[in-house]
Amino acid sequence: MSQRDRALDAIREVILSGRIRPGEKTSERKLTETFLGGTDLGRTPVREALAVLTEQGVVEQYPQVGFAVRVVDASEARKVLALQRITEGVMVAEAARRRVDTQALARLDDGLREAAARGKADQSMNLLRSLHVTLATAAGYDSAAVALGGFRDRLTLFFVGTAPLRDRELTDVAAHAGQLVDAISADASGDKGIERLDKLIEIEASLVAAREAAREADLLDAGRLSIEPKTEDLVSIVATALGQARALTARYPMRLNAPARLMAFVDSGRIEECVGQMLVNAIKFSEPGRPIDVELSALREGAVQLAVRDHGIGLSVAQRARVFERSFQADRTSLGGGIGLYLCQRVIQRLGGSIDVQAPTDGGSRFEIMLPAPVAEAGREPALAGAAAARA
Repeated sequence: MSQRDRALDAIREVILSGRIRPGEKTSERKLTETFLGGTDLGRTPVREALAVLTEQGVVEQYPQVGFAVRVVDASEARKVLALQRITEGVMVAEAARRRVDTQALARLDDGLREAAARGKADQSMNLLRSLHVTLATAAGYDSAAVALGGFRDRLTLFFVGTAPLRDRELTDVAAHAGQLVDAISADASGDKGIERLDKLIEIEASLVAAREAAREADLLDAGRLSIEPKTEDLVSIVATALGQARALTARYPMRLNAPARLMAFVDSGRIEECVGQMLVNAIKFSEPGRPIDVELSALREGAVQLAVRDHGIGLSVAQRARVFERSFQADRTSLGGGIGLYLCQRVIQRLGGSIDVQAPTDGGSRFEIMLPAPVAEAGREPALAGAAAARA
């Protein structure tokens, strides 16, 4: 192993273990003397390693200052997962077609399961990274393995900056990584492997969504979450959220029934997040192949409706009564913190709207959101927003 590669591994361990926090700035000298003092690495290989990490999006360099570990937010984490899915899907299919020897992958998976069972988050994420990179190499994509490693490092940075994976989350991720390895061995077409990859991506996306919801719910409860409504095209907002969800899985048909345009008085970013949270829930509690429908319609002057309908396990009467409570989980075995719907309700209420859940007779759940819309007469505020202000 070259000096640069040794430095790269050492710096990655320092950053991804959280010893240098996301957003924290430091110098090459301090890095070498304080964090790499027990090694014989000089500043040249350290500088070369930092250049690689800069290219991979793990650090940012500042002239005359040094470098800073990047802060990866939820939006970037989802994009990274989407890029990983596209890149690795090709590799999974090729590895299955080649009938590659999966013993090295199986050994990594065994280590991952053991580390997860012991609650070792840092070690688990590093082994998961190694598993993905080894898969790329086995499939003959050596150059793409570097990019894939960078994707995994950026995703790890998101969790370092929010909350490391908990024991049950680690165990679930490790189990599905093992199913991916098994599927590559069992199915030469690659179809099963790609399906298991999608499932693994879905799980990690739900963990990203849970941490995003927890952070923003805390800000909202403290009165520090910015909500700035203005007249926006709701169709465009929802289409963006659907596009992001489709980029993370092909296992669920997601259908949009909407007019060409539908104007609403909303904060576009907050509504996009709410739709994303509801799509994550729909995926989590539905069988693959079952459709997820999103509908947009004008109700009356000053009001529009956004509905998200799944065909999953549904909710009992008692569960529907509590589904918007903070930390309530209809299924205690599922991953997440039960905060996404709580956050959605609070945000929608702040916008002057409302959210409710229905139980369709043929199963599943239908979430109906009422939102204020601009009215024809100049100077009049949206009807729902005005009613909410009157109640305040």
